[in-house]
Amino acid sequence: MNVINTFSTAVALLFAGHLSAQEASLEAPEMGIVDETVKVLYSGPGNEGDEMTIGDARGIELRGTNPADLSDGKGSVNLLMPSLPGLYTIIYRGEAGVLTTENIQVTNPEFGVRVADSATASGSLPVFWSGVNQGGAVIALRNTDGSVLDSAALPANQTSGSVRIQLPIEAGPYEVSYIIGDNIKATRAIQVTAAEETNLFAPPQVMANTKFQAVFSGPFNDRDRIVVVKAPASADSEIMGYAYLNPYRGTAVLNAPASQGLYEIQYRNRSNEVLASDTFEVLAADRETGTLSVVALENYQLKDDSAMEVILDASGSMLQDQEGEDRIDIAKDTLLKFMQTSVPEGMTFSLRAFGHIEEGSCESELLIPSAPFDYAGMAPIVKEIEAINLAKTPLAKSIEMVSSDLKGTEGERVVVLLTDGEETCDGSPAAAIRSLVDSYPNTRVNIVGYNIGDEEVSADFESWATLGNGRYFRASEAESLTVALRKAAAIPFSVYQGTRLVASGLSGESSFELPAGTYEIAFFNNGKEVRKAVVVAGSKEAAITIP
Repeated sequence: MNVINTFSTAVALLFAGHLSAQEASLEAPEMGIVDETVKVLYSGPGNEGDEMTIGDARGIELRGTNPADLSDGKGSVNLLMPSLPGLYTIIYRGEAGVLTTENIQVTNPEFGVRVADSATASGSLPVFWSGVNQGGAVIALRNTDGSVLDSAALPANQTSGSVRIQLPIEAGPYEVSYIIGDNIKATRAIQVTAAEETNLFAPPQVMANTKFQAVFSGPFNDRDRIVVVKAPASADSEIMGYAYLNPYRGTAVLNAPASQGLYEIQYRNRSNEVLASDTFEVLAADRETGTLSVVALENYQLKDDSAMEVILDASGSMLQDQEGEDRIDIAKDTLLKFMQTSVPEGMTFSLRAFGHIEEGSCESELLIPSAPFDYAGMAPIVKEIEAINLAKTPLAKSIEMVSSDLKGTEGERVVVLLTDGEETCDGSPAAAIRSLVDSYPNTRVNIVGYNIGDEEVSADFESWATLGNGRYFRASEAESLTVALRKAAAIPFSVYQGTRLVASGLSGESSFELPAGTYEIAFFNNGKEVRKAVVVAGSKEAAITIP
């Protein structure tokens, strides 16, 4: 939206000898399409005869226009655009003349999509699009029968850009289309070819109850994962551990089982088909063990050009009762405690929310622009957020906006998404996260799922967080929500013995047992890997502080 154009016109009216000042405002899109309507918000005196109409670039009213009645004083009007492209003026006219105006550029509906002629199955596809979108537009991947397989929402009031969509597992002909509502504005054919061979490798031997790395290559799709099962494996083998995949890394961290024996790792796609496998042996853990805890300095904060952004769900589902309170109130109280105890003063911080604007809305609003953290100044903004019934959940759109919200940040970007539900605005959160990490590799997207009862939704969240170099945390009530937010702001670390990964975790988590020996703690600070040595002695407790 344009910045609201507001001014007061003092009109000499004889009302009990007083001079009356009439105030009016308009809020309209920057662009419109010929012969289509745009939604214009307005407020004003609400006098009989107040009207909205459209004029040329000079503000001269066009002939044949049908003015809209504004006598109710506040609301919205769907204003029909002219039949020829050009610069026009939206006019708010009262009984004393023109009260305020707003310029709007009207364009021809020139829509287009640009994609490669062919792409490999199971990957993600960049799509370049053009055409005026006033809201509700998506880029969709469709079967030849027209059914939509994946889609990505487009930002409103932009004329061009790019998104990513997920390609199917099956090779064959498909279409990429620019769709607004039920109307296909542009489409391109694409041939999806068979994916390359999948490869998966495990270390030959690992120690019981430690972590290990599996190496994979080949196709990647959302919800693909590596699972651990007992060997020899069968179709109904119990899954003893799993890890969703991040294609930017090529390795996955898994927990070794507690019992000795032969095991198998399997690369499984979203449909649970096994694409590749490898076997490994679990050896008995050393008897002499010690404990290791990794904590962060109390005054630790992201430094230099790093930043944190919280995205808060205030959609209609957040009005559900939880422990005698609305979920949104619990979420706000918990967020305020998190801000007060876990976000250091002066750290670059921003807050985005959705669902608090109006019924049916897919809008996402930056409530606290990126700035040095100031609890006293920022807390009142959080307290004023109110969830609105029937408002939707634009997860993808909110994540897409992070790039512009934290523009200029060159250090680490920590994004914390707190939500109680799945995407409901036809966007693709996975594609949005891929695009964000493509542009800013030094980004962590942590997802806090509040009262997520659907395991399919939780699986998506966990997969997306892995894709965003982050983690997924589940919370069912206020206490676990507090813990989840604190973990979302913690420092991830890995523990190596030589080149072998043996453990990983988050700073501040409970300690864990390791065989006696010398280890290195690896973590990232300002985008650079840092390593610290620590000795774990038998039957003793070791602690190390990071960064």
